[in-house]
Formats: sequence, C-alpha cells, structure tokens
Amino acid sequence: MDETPFGQHNEDMKRDSSDTLIISDLGYVLLGNIFTFPQTCGRFGLDPEAFVPFFLENWEQKVMDGTYSSEDIRVMTNSRFGTAIEENPYLSGYEPKLDEAVRAIYTELQKTGCRVVSGSNTMDVHWQHNLASGFLDFFDAHYPSHLIRLAKPDPSYYKHILERENKLPGNTFFIDDRDENLAGARTLGINTFRYSCKEDPEAVTLRAYFVSCGLLS
Repeated sequence: MDETPFGQHNEDMKRDSSDTLIISDLGYVLLGNIFTFPQTCGRFGLDPEAFVPFFLENWEQKVMDGTYSSEDIRVMTNSRFGTAIEENPYLSGYEPKLDEAVRAIYTELQKTGCRVVSGSNTMDVHWQHNLASGFLDFFDAHYPSHLIRLAKPDPSYYKHILERENKLPGNTFFIDDRDENLAGARTLGINTFRYSCKEDPEAVTLRAYFVSCGLLS
C-alpha cells in the first residue's frame, strides 16, 4: 500500500478501469447540509445536551444497521424524554444539498469504465428522501446500511460490497469523511481517501487523489 500526499493506494494495482470499484459515502462527501439535530431538538422541544449524546451512544449504530427503524426511535424518544411526538422527527430539517463537483468527478470516472457505488450509513427516512430527490440516480448500485443490515466501520460491511461486486480490495477505492470508517476499509486492503465537501467544496483534493491513482488525467 503506497502512501501519497492524497491518500493510500496500491502502487501495483491494475490500471484497467473496468476492474475498478469506487465506493462513496454520501453525507459530507456527495451531500451537504445533513446535520438535523438542531432542527429536530428545536422543533420537538428536546434538550440537545441530553438528547444528542444519548442518541449517538445508544441508538445511532442500531438505526444505521437496521436494528431500529426511525419509527422505533420516535416511540423510544417519547418514552425516554417524555415528549409526545406524532410525526417522524428525523425528517425535520433534512434538506441535503448535492455537491455537483463531486458528482461530476464520479460520472467522469464512470466514463472511463469505473463502477461507482454508494456506501452509506443511513436510516430509512433519510434514504427514502435521498432516493426520491434523484441525487443518487447516477450511481451504479447502492449499499445503504439499514437495508444490508451492516454498518461502517465494521469490516463486514465492506466485505459484503466486495463480494456482491466481485471486485478485489486492491482495485477498490473508498471515499469517506470519517477516519474510523476509512480504517475499517483498510483492514481488508481497500484503498482509502478522506474527503469532506465541507472542507473542499470544489473537490480539488478528490480529483487530485484519483489523478494520483492513475484513474483520471
């Protein structure tokens, strides 16, 4: 595995794009404006200092791996915090914005023969909203955590995608904004690059990474 200024990739990998798989996270890679806790807490009278840490510690992973639905969380929120929420609170304020620069890079990679799939930790209502928006139509396939019942950074998540796509780890590139998710992919030998559209809205570093890998010119 070769360490470059732009990330990690296997210097001996094949350059035939037809063998290449790109797995992309969605939140803060392709989609911005996805953080909804302030809107949810404000609208439904939840104390963010109590609710947010409790959600992240006790419920987040189980929502992402499909153990709990967003409806389950609504019911448990009412029980735990004494609210009387009747609508699904997790759509409140959820208005993701598509990063056109990132999409342009992915469609360019597809034109070279690369297969580009989404690999996202998500929940049911957010996933349904994203699909309905049309933002994700260009992907070749999707691997939402709540549907495959596996979530990042569990290596089994990435292994599932490799098996379904019939691709080798050394010919696979995973893009995510969270270090722990990248570390999980690297345990299988997948090439990784940390990218955040919040930090690089023009996707300059993302393009530079794929150039450094020989996938774009």
